[in-house]
Amino acid sequence: MRSRLKKQSVLIVDSDTDLRNTIVEYLSMQSDICVAGSVGDGIEALTAVRQCRPDVIVIDSMLPLLDGLGLFRHIRSLSHSKGNEPACIFLVCDGQDVLLQEMISQGANYCMVKPVDLAELTYRIRHAARDACSNELYRKLAAHTLRAMKMRIHDDGFEYAQRAVAILLEERNRAVR
Repeated sequence: MRSRLKKQSVLIVDSDTDLRNTIVEYLSMQSDICVAGSVGDGIEALTAVRQCRPDVIVIDSMLPLLDGLGLFRHIRSLSHSKGNEPACIFLVCDGQDVLLQEMISQGANYCMVKPVDLAELTYRIRHAARDACSNELYRKLAAHTLRAMKMRIHDDGFEYAQRAVAILLEERNRAVR
């Protein structure tokens, strides 16, 4: 008997309607991925994130009304308050190196340069969802460890310490495998 795995829900956020539709069509053919929605600007995306709570969000960096980085920051602030953080994959145009570095430093799961290879994007979606679950576990373990050391969530540097402990836990887990 074959076990049923939960499909990864994905939200596509891109102002290019043709590209957005192409990605939706391609992902809809994948048996383990469910397209939860697709929108064309950052404000619509915020509403969609709240409504469909996707596992993964594919975000174009250049969006109208609220750009990709602004959207990402809003998603992270919403997720931190609720405790469930979707994985985020950014699509950037060639030559956006500064923006690319900023997204990575802010915690983006992946960044891909347009035009994207749909098979590669699908691969990244599958892995980003899995990695986000692992990262959430490491963050929770790190927070528990820091609280055991009498560090409070609101202390200066808690978030950085939590990220550092999470990285150490992840590296330790990889070494054990």
